[in-house]
Amino acid sequence: MANHFVKFTDSGMLDEMAIRSRERPVVIFKHSLTCPISAAAYTEMLGFDGDVALLEVQKSRALSREVEDRLGVAHESPQLRITLCQLRTEWLKLFDA
Repeated sequence: MANHFVKFTDSGMLDEMAIRSRERPVVIFKHSLTCPISAAAYTEMLGFDGDVALLEVQKSRALSREVEDRLGVAHESPQLRITLCQLRTEWLKLFDA
């Protein structure tokens, strides 16, 4: 399977995803580079059929906080997948510890 992760690195991308979500769902994966639960969730996301905006929390803490503030979904374990769909936020557990 080809790598379908797109690095999510700035708030402009969040604005673009919000606009795109009017047409189709957009998936954001907030990933901790040091958390074993997040590593397991990453493995789960490899099987996801579609594009995934990958936000690496340690490399983009301010952006991670902005996503939390704007969408109301904190980064925590068990890991969550955030789906924007017509500017509504839905979130799903990927992995239970």
